[in-house]
Amino acid sequence: MDRERQSGESGDLHTGIARSCVDIGPRPFGYPFVEHRRNDGIRRKVHGNYLIFYRIWLDAVEILRVLHGARDYARILFSDNDLD
Repeated sequence: MDRERQSGESGDLHTGIARSCVDIGPRPFGYPFVEHRRNDGIRRKVHGNYLIFYRIWLDAVEILRVLHGARDYARILFSDNDLD
């Protein structure tokens, strides 16, 4: 695969994820809480192979992280002490 094509695919992926993040805004309560993180208000939206982690505030949605679904997100997002 040549670099130009790779760059285009990467741009499409980023654009798609950015749109997916914006799409959370009108219905932020429409996506599930992250297991064991309900008290923290952390929710997750799936975008293809990626997971968008976010939290709802009074007048905004805070995107916390976007990770590939194959990653161990619990270890990346939360310390070992928080996993109990």
